[in-house]
Amino acid sequence: MIEIYSSKEDLQQYKDAKAVSYSLLKALMSGSIEGLLEEKKTMTTETTIGSLVDYMITRNTPWEEEFVLSSNNTPTDNINTVIKSVIPLAKEAGVSELLTENEADEFYLPTALNKCRELGFYSNRKDETIKKMFLDEIVYFRTLMKDDQRIPITQEILEFSTLLAEKIKTFLNFSQLKNATIYYQFPYYFEIDNILCKALPDIVIKGEYYTDIIDIKTSSEFPLGFDRSFYMFGYHIQFALFAEAIKEENNPRLRILAASNKNLNYNPLYYKIEQSCVNRALNGIPNHCKLAFNNNETFDIFTKGYKGIRDVLPLANEVMQILKDDNASKDYKRQEIYKLVNRDITRIVNRVFV
Repeated sequence: MIEIYSSKEDLQQYKDAKAVSYSLLKALMSGSIEGLLEEKKTMTTETTIGSLVDYMITRNTPWEEEFVLSSNNTPTDNINTVIKSVIPLAKEAGVSELLTENEADEFYLPTALNKCRELGFYSNRKDETIKKMFLDEIVYFRTLMKDDQRIPITQEILEFSTLLAEKIKTFLNFSQLKNATIYYQFPYYFEIDNILCKALPDIVIKGEYYTDIIDIKTSSEFPLGFDRSFYMFGYHIQFALFAEAIKEENNPRLRILAASNKNLNYNPLYYKIEQSCVNRALNGIPNHCKLAFNNNETFDIFTKGYKGIRDVLPLANEVMQILKDDNASKDYKRQEIYKLVNRDITRIVNRVFV
């Protein structure tokens, strides 16, 4: 068995590549266009655990390169607002990035308190209580002072994610693969209908007679509600791209490895992705079809509104070109993207229900 990890340069090249990605298609197909324009995604506890577990399994560099230990993973909106308003004042005052104990006592805490009073936050709380709240966020403040792009995590999240990552590695049990090469976060570039696309599966196993893609998903709804999550989070779109990426390879297979991000007592499970699922994601659901659910019940679907990747790809390609324009402002990108979406609404969305 040989294990190969993508380098930081490979992953940056993938990120910069002018090609249609899963995240772009998902945003357009779910109406989450504003998310495309966010420079830094908002992280919840669940998404942070998922990202950290992925990193621990698919990267061979220390987690500290992408994550930073903080006292609080997601500060409240009010605390976040105050800290971000104190940052420019601190830099102007020459406060060091490390924020020494004296600087914390003499500048950071009093300034944060004054901002709270100015903004009307926590008006019923005592000064010392407010200072204690911001003292608890001192690591977060230092992270922003350094323009640190790493994701802040709590000790609790770190401990849980470490245990979950080890549980998943044990479940994968790659030591039994004697004549295979395992690639972690292997970038694929390929065309669908003459439009360049890209995909980045967590794990690709190449054997002599097969190619196996495994993508790791952690979910609070695992195991009983994971089938609903699969479609709700657009994983069918992602796996359709994986399928197109490896369709010319020997015996291509697609699997999800799902695990709970809430309860370590649940064991991970594999889910096989069938070609029928890929076809629906690529081509949409026809006007009238039967959809099997959990292999034991069949529903009739009457719809003209479920579109597939192929319907959205031309629009996605144009949107991607705008997003990759380094000289365009965020406001300009937003304006141009909405112009394109509004132009294509009548083509993409059939406003007929039968």
